[in-house]
Amino acid sequence: MDLYSTTGSSVRLTNFFISSRYRFSRKVDVFASYDSRRRVVYYETFRNDVEVLLDDDDARQGARVRLSVRPTRKLGLGAAYSKRFQADGANASDNIGGFLNFNMDPEGVGRWSVQANRNTSSYVRSDVLSFRHNRTLIPRLLTLSLYYRMVEYVYANRSDGSPLSARASQRYYGADLSLNLARSFTFMVLGEMSTILEERNYRLNMSLVKRFDSKKKR
Repeated sequence: MDLYSTTGSSVRLTNFFISSRYRFSRKVDVFASYDSRRRVVYYETFRNDVEVLLDDDDARQGARVRLSVRPTRKLGLGAAYSKRFQADGANASDNIGGFLNFNMDPEGVGRWSVQANRNTSSYVRSDVLSFRHNRTLIPRLLTLSLYYRMVEYVYANRSDGSPLSARASQRYYGADLSLNLARSFTFMVLGEMSTILEERNYRLNMSLVKRFDSKKKR
């Protein structure tokens, strides 16, 4: 906390994180974590609201556990659960999800993945189901990725006349290409269309990545 003074101030723990991962075998492993975060207030930024912010200073805590299983070299699956909460019961949320990956021949069938997720909070519940396909078009030169994602929202309260009402459905359609221009340069382009009700939004991203080999002899 920055109050430009040491009078009445003390050291406090604002962020704590601990995690652990245990591998039962080459095919099964479990990951778990816990974190606790407090608000950091800078007086010069929030001088008019500092008393309100300090009253709302409960630590927000969270826990997460994930199980991953790889029964074969080409098949991977898993599930995860996380929960966030505060001492006063506000801002609580639960998140549960699962995934299934098929790592097939990248130049033939390609790689396929399915992910599902549900997030529940005090004001909205969201359900997500996504599909992704990756494959190599030209070995060591060009790769393609296609994805489709469905999102369903269920709101607890929508009395303001919003067109989203109590339920809303959103869809995402996307593709990205990755081109290796040289051993250390990669050009990537991503295109996406999202729809919700009668609205359509488009997104286009392009990036150029340069990799530096730190082990290269001088």
